[in-house]
Amino acid sequence: MNKKNQKKKPKEEQEEEEEQKKKNKKKRRRQRRKRKRRRTRTRRRKKKKKGEKEEEEQEQEEERRRRKKITRRTRT
Repeated sequence: MNKKNQKKKPKEEQEEEEEQKKKNKKKRRRQRRKRKRRRTRTRRRKKKKKGEKEEEEQEQEEERRRRKKITRRTRT
């Protein structure tokens, strides 16, 4: 409907609608923040885990190299 054809609502209803809009806006904003926090948290965790895994792999690789060196020495 056009604005011209719209009937004016009583002031009370208008105020209620405005309050409702404000509440909804706050809710949406809060949800957006929550989603953002959740995403950043999971990303951090994944990065941390990835870093830990890489460290473990490096340590294991070093351990393998040491063992290889030791076995070579004992064979000769």
